[in-house]
Amino acid sequence: MGKLCSRLVGLAALLATVLPASAQVARWTPVPGAPEVLLDLPSVQFRGVTVRAWVRNLPGAQAMQAVSATGAGGRSGPQRHAVLAQFDCQARTLQVLATTAYDATGKPLASASVPGRPAPVPREDAIGWVYDALCEGARSVP
Repeated sequence: MGKLCSRLVGLAALLATVLPASAQVARWTPVPGAPEVLLDLPSVQFRGVTVRAWVRNLPGAQAMQAVSATGAGGRSGPQRHAVLAQFDCQARTLQVLATTAYDATGKPLASASVPGRPAPVPREDAIGWVYDALCEGARSVP
């Protein structure tokens, strides 16, 4: 019983140090100006003039093409999607790097990680608000 107890204590200690670092919960936050679009704040990465982030409910043809590329179909089709978006703040472009489609219950239907081509970000669109929010953040990072 002593060996088993010490192994359990060791396992608990290991899990206590590993799990917080590896399990990161998404924090979906509404985008100012486009509250229907949500950003996963812990996923935001600034790299020079580019910014990457997971975005939920991204509108527009490019996002819809990315979702359809997952092959998620069926009778009900995807009800929600999240895309890994990369914005080039200098060129004002968006490139969808990956996407996941979900059903109405939140169950993943399909995913794809084939990057799309960079496309211009429209100014009067919810995507423009996402671009502005992320690129303004990138400009403020030293």
